[in-house]
Amino acid sequence: MVASTIARLLTLCPNIQFLVLYSLPKNQVIAAAVSELLLPCNRDTLQSFLVDSQLNGDARGILFKLPKLQYLWASIQGSTSLPPVELPDLETICVVWDSGRDWLQGFRGATIGN
Repeated sequence: MVASTIARLLTLCPNIQFLVLYSLPKNQVIAAAVSELLLPCNRDTLQSFLVDSQLNGDARGILFKLPKLQYLWASIQGSTSLPPVELPDLETICVVWDSGRDWLQGFRGATIGN
């Protein structure tokens, strides 16, 4: 039920600005739902992404290149790599990871705001 609700959020709020989802179940169904939610989002309106769920590669590619994103909380599991980070309006970032540091390579040469 949680995954289907997440999947419908953008139909209810197509120009969502703040997306905050805490205490989500840690499983692949939720990760897929959150990833699918991020793919069609309006990249010019999303300002906050505070979601404690893993994302798939395509969704990570979008998340770390959102031009208006100011607040980011990302959850990274395993030896996940990030695309080059381009977040020109970023003010606050929190990254939670369980192992490895491969994801840090995405910040090499990154474009980050304040």
